[in-house]
Amino acid sequence: MKRIAVWLLVLALLLGLAGCSKAQHWQEQYDLGMRYLSEQNWEEAVLAFGEAIRIDPNRPEAYLGRGDAYRGRGGEGDLEAALADYAMARQLAGEDETGAAADTLRAAWENGVQACFDAGDWEGAVALLQQQLDAQGQTDGLLALLAERYLKIGKDGLIRPDDYAAQEVTGQLDRIRMGQYDDYYLTDAERQARLRPLLPQLEYFYAWMRDHRDSDPEAGDWESDGKRLMQVYYLLGERDRTLEVREELFQLTGNTYYSPTAYSEQDDDSLNEYNAFGLLVGQQSDDGYRRTCAFSEDGRPLWVFMQYTDGRPDSSTEYLYEDGRLQAIYFRDGDVTGQDENGQLVWGSIEEETRWEYQYEDNAAVVDSYNSNGELSIRTRYFLNDFGLETGERKELPLA
Repeated sequence: MKRIAVWLLVLALLLGLAGCSKAQHWQEQYDLGMRYLSEQNWEEAVLAFGEAIRIDPNRPEAYLGRGDAYRGRGGEGDLEAALADYAMARQLAGEDETGAAADTLRAAWENGVQACFDAGDWEGAVALLQQQLDAQGQTDGLLALLAERYLKIGKDGLIRPDDYAAQEVTGQLDRIRMGQYDDYYLTDAERQARLRPLLPQLEYFYAWMRDHRDSDPEAGDWESDGKRLMQVYYLLGERDRTLEVREELFQLTGNTYYSPTAYSEQDDDSLNEYNAFGLLVGQQSDDGYRRTCAFSEDGRPLWVFMQYTDGRPDSSTEYLYEDGRLQAIYFRDGDVTGQDENGQLVWGSIEEETRWEYQYEDNAAVVDSYNSNGELSIRTRYFLNDFGLETGERKELPLA
């Protein structure tokens, strides 16, 4: 009997030592994975966390770490692998709202959502957010993320686009997309670099509002987003997708705006002329001027001419572009008034011609203004922001 007790004691000690060794080995592999993560060595991080999972498949932290490594690596199939690991981490962490398990659970939700956004998968991200909302309710972190992405919780408890809040991002998009006059300066590559990050959100918003246009009173202006999407595809050189959206809009609305031809459209104060992709190529305004434009085949502005038609003698403004950058503006000013024999104000006949010329630096445009005698009179340095030119230094002659 005494011998049996001794053997049981020895067995307990061996099991305890094995357990300590197992926990120690797991910690070593986990720490190694975290080090590789910090070094952005994604391959080794995947292997280290995988070994930690093999040692103890019930620790959620290792699944979270490996999900982050897959997300960082970003190869084929890595998004799906990351989402599977994040889901396992949430399952193992349970619903404990305190301590390390709570931190792991929160990170597994947030990192999964961000992985979808990073991959441009808005539908997947919103589906995960909906799952998080159903599981945890309206947490501060969830509400902040919804606001950041211009999403909201509808009256039915479902997450949907916040069309009103999204006017900020669509405003940014419009300034990039339509900034093709006056202060436009982006080259093809620069414009595309600014449009592409906004494309997944625009695609999601349009698809959601299109699909809910008749059934959901909270659906926003799907047609305007469809029009934007069509033109963004066009400007990104994706002609097949441009034609698909245009045909879809034509079928849904019957509006000749979306027919595959050039067209004209009257609004409150002007007659606008568009090409077959909805880009403005001419404008006759009731305010007394006409704007005509020339574009390259990919929608880049080449030349814009504005001429007054209200009686001013040869008053016009001409904009010249090269690769999307404004190169020069020519002004012919007939805006001089006098009086006729009845004392009525009329347009005079005095004309002055001036011009502005643009030179571009790394982060600025230097604009030289020449007077009617062809003399340089003012030099202004404009700083380039994401959407146009912001006035900076201004020097009048004599120039240093």
